[in-house]
Amino acid sequence: MRDGSIDRAESTHLTNKITGITLWSDAQVVPAGQLDRDTGLLRDPNFTECVTSQTQKDAIADQQATGNQLIDPEAVTRDAPLPTGALARTSVVVLGGSSTGGQMQLFYDTIYLGSGQVEAQLHLVGTIDPPSEDLISVAVKQLTAKLG
Repeated sequence: MRDGSIDRAESTHLTNKITGITLWSDAQVVPAGQLDRDTGLLRDPNFTECVTSQTQKDAIADQQATGNQLIDPEAVTRDAPLPTGALARTSVVVLGGSSTGGQMQLFYDTIYLGSGQVEAQLHLVGTIDPPSEDLISVAVKQLTAKLG
């Protein structure tokens, strides 16, 4: 789909090296009525499958950029609860062998939020474990408060 945003911003990426979690958000101002249309797209039965496929492609590209080859990658949708105030959530884990030896796993959660003419996404990427629901709850609550 074409980006119909009027203006957009992305937060700083916050990383906790101990837990392996990186967190950031982005938001965009959209024309009147677009939030309702996009919320409908989030509920499309094919949406999660498309996100899962793209997450796998992104994980492969990220690993190649660091000089590592992902061997036999598989992307699986995780069953994760919808946080209070969120429009939708996708939760994907990409698993595969690493050309440097061992196994690689990448947990990628996106929570979709919106209010009025603002759409926002909260991204959490974990390289050790999936992001904790406590962290997600706090982050969603803060972002929801900013959206009004």
